[in-house]
Amino acid sequence: VHVTGENFCGYSLESLLGRGGMSEVFKARDANGRVVAVKILKETDPYLVTKFVQEGNKIGPLLRGHPNIVYVYEFGQGPDNRLYIVMEFVDAPSLRKVIRKEWTEAEIVNVLGQVCSGLAFAHENQIVHRDIKPENILLTTDGVAKIVDFGIAKLTSASTVTRDKIVGTPEYISPEQARGEPVLPASDVYSLCI
Repeated sequence: VHVTGENFCGYSLESLLGRGGMSEVFKARDANGRVVAVKILKETDPYLVTKFVQEGNKIGPLLRGHPNIVYVYEFGQGPDNRLYIVMEFVDAPSLRKVIRKEWTEAEIVNVLGQVCSGLAFAHENQIVHRDIKPENILLTTDGVAKIVDFGIAKLTSASTVTRDKIVGTPEYISPEQARGEPVLPASDVYSLCI
């Protein structure tokens, strides 16, 4: 278990941002004082380890540079053998937290357009997110949408499948995903439109 104030692989962990089923995400600082987010895997299930390695080592580098996708700086393994991903820190609430406000049509089109732009970039790189939902979209105060958590994303160009599981948030998964069938870019579009 990692704690705030701890030095983890050259990053000073400042505060816990979130805890999910497979990982914990900390706000941290690197040696130069840059604020980052460090996602530390806490699972040992081989399937989840494979997905985490894929997120940090393959998917993250493929998606670098798009303004609507959180940037992955580094992937590594700590001295305690825990895997970690260092990402851009975005000081913004999830869309879930701001969804209840009054939205103009222009604001809705702007946010959805940005998310669609990020997803199109991922799809062009043969990546299907598989868990698009309001919690995985951050919205900055200046109106920039950022897609996060490609932890269960699928590389559609992969020639082998280790173990296909039905993954995703039940309220947002596409029918083909729920049936355990291959996912396509349309699966993300379905989840976005729900």
